[in-house]
Amino acid sequence: MKTNPWLDIPYSDYENHMDDPKVGQLKVLSAMTRDMLNKYKPRSLFLLGCSTGNGLEHIDCRYTKRVYCVDINKSYLQVLEQRFNSSIENLYLIHLDIQNQCLPSVKTDLIFGSLILEYVDIKHAINNIIPAVTANTTLIFILQKTVNTGFVTKTKYQSLESLSSISREVDEKELENELNFYNISLVHRTETVLNPTKKFVTLTYQAEN
Repeated sequence: MKTNPWLDIPYSDYENHMDDPKVGQLKVLSAMTRDMLNKYKPRSLFLLGCSTGNGLEHIDCRYTKRVYCVDINKSYLQVLEQRFNSSIENLYLIHLDIQNQCLPSVKTDLIFGSLILEYVDIKHAINNIIPAVTANTTLIFILQKTVNTGFVTKTKYQSLESLSSISREVDEKELENELNFYNISLVHRTETVLNPTKKFVTLTYQAEN
C-alpha cells in the first residue's frame, strides 16, 4: 500500500515552498483566511487541510469559540498546537484523512478548506465532510487553477514534487453536483489572480434548511 505523499513532506519544506517567491501563496492564503473570518465571524470553524495553521493568527476568540483543525499529517498538527494552543481557546486537533475518514458530527458554522480538494477523491471527501454539516452551515473551498504550467511549482524543496502523483485540478461542476446531492448550493464564486499562470478560485456554498 502506497504512503500518501503528504506524510513524507517536512513541515518546514511545505512552509518554505509556499513562501518561495516563485509560489507566493502563503501570505495570500493567510490574508484570504483573515477576510473570511472577518466576514463570517463563525462561532465554530472546521479548517480542513490545516497544515501548520497558516491564517489561524487571525482567529478572534471573541467570536470564534471552537476551532477544529484537520490534517492527514500528525506532525503538522503538533506544530500547529505549539504555535496556537495558548492563543486560541477550545482548539481541537483532528488527525484524519478526509478521503477515507468522516469528520465528527459536531455543530459547525463554517467549513473552510484551501488547496485540499486537489489531493482527494471529490465524492469520498464530500461524503466524509457531511457529518459536520448542519442547517445553514457555510462551506468555502479555495481551488487552484493553472495555465500552461505544472500544478506544483518547482522550487528547491524537492519533497513537494511527490505531490504530482496525487494532484489534479478540481472540476467545479463535479464538486457542485456532489454538494447539490446534499442540498448544499453554490452562492458565490470569486477569482484571485496570482500570476500569469496561476489563480485561486473561491467557491462559497450554503447548506439549505
